[in-house]
Amino acid sequence: MGGKATLLERVRRIRQRDGRYAPEAYSFLLEALDFTVRRLGKARRTGDERHVTGSDLAQGVLDCALDRFGLLAEAVLAGWGIRGTEDLGEIVFNMVEDGLMGKSGRDRREDFHGVFDLRGAIRHKFRMEGKWENASTSGS
Repeated sequence: MGGKATLLERVRRIRQRDGRYAPEAYSFLLEALDFTVRRLGKARRTGDERHVTGSDLAQGVLDCALDRFGLLAEAVLAGWGIRGTEDLGEIVFNMVEDGLMGKSGRDRREDFHGVFDLRGAIRHKFRMEGKWENASTSGS
């Protein structure tokens, strides 16, 4: 329980500097980072071997959001202030500046710029998996 209070306090401190993103955006990004590390088979690695790129993390956020929120992923992320991959970079670097996340010497905010169209990617994934059509016809 003490760890959560620490996370909450740190997120409050970050949001005093940059209030663009909801507190949930920060905790979700940490969840998505863990999801991404596990998916890439890096969970047992340390240091540079555990590192994920901005592109890897953006894809992990997309997949984690779709797994967790389904068709509501776009609305949930937008409600937290996340409308594009650039927002992910801002959140990551806010956490880096507060010591909640680490970075390599090569990591930059720009690594998250234009990785993909988040809204389009969410819709595309659902179309590819046939979930979009199923959801739109289930209410008829």
